[in-house]
Order: sequence, then C-alpha cells, then structure tokens
Amino acid sequence: MEIPGCEGKATTREIIARAIEMSRYQINKRCVIVGLDRGFESMDYRKLGNSDLVISVVGLGCNNFVHRCDLEHTRALVHKAIDLGVTLFDTADVYGSRGGSESFLGQILGDRRKDVVLATKFGQPMDDAGELKGTSRRYVMTAVEASLKRLRTDWIDLYQLHWPNAVTPIEGNVARPR
Repeated sequence: MEIPGCEGKATTREIIARAIEMSRYQINKRCVIVGLDRGFESMDYRKLGNSDLVISVVGLGCNNFVHRCDLEHTRALVHKAIDLGVTLFDTADVYGSRGGSESFLGQILGDRRKDVVLATKFGQPMDDAGELKGTSRRYVMTAVEASLKRLRTDWIDLYQLHWPNAVTPIEGNVARPR
C-alpha cells in the first residue's frame, strides 16, 4: 500500500502521522500493511513507563489477525515488522475469535520471540455464557496460563486488564509498591 507523502524512506514520525491520517478511510476486509512497505529511515525507541522494557514507538496491533489476516498474511506482516525494528506487539485473549490472534503469534514468533515486547490483555468474556471473564485472582491465573499456552512462550512482557472492571474495586486488582 502506498502512503501518500511518504515516498522513498520515511521517518517514524512521518509514518505515524500518515497512518493516523489514513486511518480515517474505510479499509475493505483485507490485510493492509500500513507503512511497513515503505521502509523507515530509523526506528525510534523509548522506555515503557518506569520499567526496563524498551519498545519501538511504532507498535503492531494484532486485533485484525484471523478475521482480516489469515495465517500467511499475518506471518509476512509480523516478520516484516520485526525486520523494520518494530518490537511492540499488542494483542488480547479475545482477539481473533477468542484466542486466535495469540495462537497466530505463538505459531509465528518462534525464535524471534526474544526480539519483541509482547503485550496481551485479559478480562473480556472468553465463552458464550460470559462466565470466563473478570479480574478475580482465580480467573487471572487461568487466563494468563491460557494466553501463555496460545502464545507458546514462558513469559508475557506486559499483561493488562482490557477494560476497567466496575464490580471489583481497583485495590482488588493491583498491588501497592512496597
């Protein structure tokens, strides 16, 4: 896909600005690689909050895997992103028909897992009855184990609650630093 105004090499800032501008347009149901086909002059990186994680300023949102991108398109997209310096991959347990996005990433990353910062989310219903969801300790432990299995990895770099839970007080979801 051509990105108007980003002919030849483009800086990270130019790619982001053009991708945001282009996101206003309707995208037909097909896998679109926005900006990754043009190349970067250089990728910018920064620390994630107060952590020791260093991430690319351009991340790859993985919510279209399965529904809009089949396995082979997803494989090409993920490898191209890594080759161009993208290190942040953002998915969730519910993406791709409840687990599909994580499963695709697990199949694709292999030895390249060590080269990325993998962020995934939990908390949304993972079944039709709406029972496999929430923020209880029991559910979080079950959800993280399921995500680790689908992602075929021993660790998740950033594990997040997908949406705030109005039922459970925030104190029940987070621990205070000691």
